[in-house]
Amino acid sequence: MEGRVSKSKRNLWIAFIEEAKANRLYTAYAQRAREEGHAKAADIFEKVAADETRHALNHLNALGAIKSTAENLSEVIAEEAAEAAGAFPRMLEQVRAEGDKKAEESLAIALQDSLGHVKLFEEALASVGGAPAIPSPRSRGEGEGEGHAGTEIAGEKGRIAKLERIREVVFGAQDGLLSTMAVGATVMLATHSSFPTLMAALASALAGTVSMATGTYLGSQSEKELHAAEIEAEREELKEKPEEEIAELLQVLRQEGYSFEEALQVAERVGSDPELMLKTQAEKELGLPMEASPHESPLGDALTMAASFFVGALLAILPYLILNDRPAVTVSITVSLLALFGVGALKTVVTRRDPWISGLEVFGIGALSAALSFVLGDLLPRFFIPG
Repeated sequence: MEGRVSKSKRNLWIAFIEEAKANRLYTAYAQRAREEGHAKAADIFEKVAADETRHALNHLNALGAIKSTAENLSEVIAEEAAEAAGAFPRMLEQVRAEGDKKAEESLAIALQDSLGHVKLFEEALASVGGAPAIPSPRSRGEGEGEGHAGTEIAGEKGRIAKLERIREVVFGAQDGLLSTMAVGATVMLATHSSFPTLMAALASALAGTVSMATGTYLGSQSEKELHAAEIEAEREELKEKPEEEIAELLQVLRQEGYSFEEALQVAERVGSDPELMLKTQAEKELGLPMEASPHESPLGDALTMAASFFVGALLAILPYLILNDRPAVTVSITVSLLALFGVGALKTVVTRRDPWISGLEVFGIGALSAALSFVLGDLLPRFFIPG
């Protein structure tokens, strides 16, 4: 497959598959309810089934999957013919080998109807003046360069995991610089005294360090626990309904560009290994990685956030240890703004944006904070405190 799989489209297709499956199930449940004389239950099943159909159609429209009649007919002819020639006969052989007569009868009827559908669709296509599409064969190499590719992928994962830690460095340093610079400048301009300024700045730095560290730890830990709970729920589903989960995987693969035959082979191969199946479903259905990065931990995130916040705060405080009044404010703001520019430029290691643009964005935020500090510390006291 070429290109990058869109998560929006993938999620819409997964939702469509679930809605379509629910519609068929609820329709069957409604039929059984009527057979048993439960008219009200049947009506409810049918109503909800209709809602599921409406939802599924909305998903298809959002995907842009409904094309012109000629295009739709051309596609379904190619799909039905491929399934009738390859996938259905192979599935029939498998159920015959297991001696499941009901499954064999159901698939045989579906195969026969599929062949009839091809003829009907071809007649319909001729009536709208279209020509059937010829499916192009695709081949996928198996095992080619697996050792080198596996090593390269593992290395890339580790590199990206390390780079992601820059998130805590950037956010921590930025917050430490901004908040401490603002507090120090405001108090110094308002009091013209070093001691209360230092006390206020240090209190802000220490409180911010603790707050950011604990917030980061709890957030990362909660996210980790949520992911673990979702994966455990998926594990239980695989134990209870393995065949259904394999069918769902097949449909997801189909929407990612595999032919029916290719998707079936991959789904069967993956489904034969419970752990591989869990890993695949977690990533494709839930969008969650099974294995946490060795560089990813709530405690590590918290410590990185705390250290970067405190270092940023310390840079804003240092001028008040050697200078007083407005010179201290000027130097603190200058140092902080330059450091903020550096933080913005550092982000481009991950984002790969222009370091000047990124640096100036954060510099601008710092300049706005400094201006507000000047208003709070210098201008407002003139109105409220007699001179």
